[in-house]
Amino acid sequence: MNSVYPTTGFESEWKAAHDRLEAYVMALCLTNQEQRERIISTVLRQAALKHAQNPGESPMVLAMNEIHELLDQWFAKIIPSRERVSVTGLISLFAIDATKRWPGAFLADEVPADFQRTLRACEVNAAPGLSVSRMVPQPFETALSDINLPTALGQLTKDLPPSLVTKVIAFVLSGFTIWSGNRLR
Repeated sequence: MNSVYPTTGFESEWKAAHDRLEAYVMALCLTNQEQRERIISTVLRQAALKHAQNPGESPMVLAMNEIHELLDQWFAKIIPSRERVSVTGLISLFAIDATKRWPGAFLADEVPADFQRTLRACEVNAAPGLSVSRMVPQPFETALSDINLPTALGQLTKDLPPSLVTKVIAFVLSGFTIWSGNRLR
């Protein structure tokens, strides 16, 4: 961020807001420094306007709210109306590796048509074809209910030396008692 900070609030608060925004934008895999700074500057300007109206608000909170609002508005232009459009948009953005394939398109005013088509085609749905069903209660079966422990241990230890057999049996039995909720004392 340049050395000119907004006139309301403290410089340290705006620096922290800038750093948080930079980390957020970098997490979106934007490699172009100029593009990142353009986005951060736009967001901080909007946050500063809101901070001037309500100086009691944290610049960082205002900045993060602004970036989310910007994302909502930008994705709403590309993806047909949905609830929480920026969430599905960001998931789709990562799924198509958009920041590498279209490095200048993210949050740009002019978005390439092929980017828009690809993003819409990849739109993520939480549960396509979701239907209500009934779950019939079933008796609970334990993981060991079908195992005959003496036979299983006999098969497991048939080729082992007797000292190791004792250790294996002790290990299995201690594990079983701990798993069943009883502690060895």
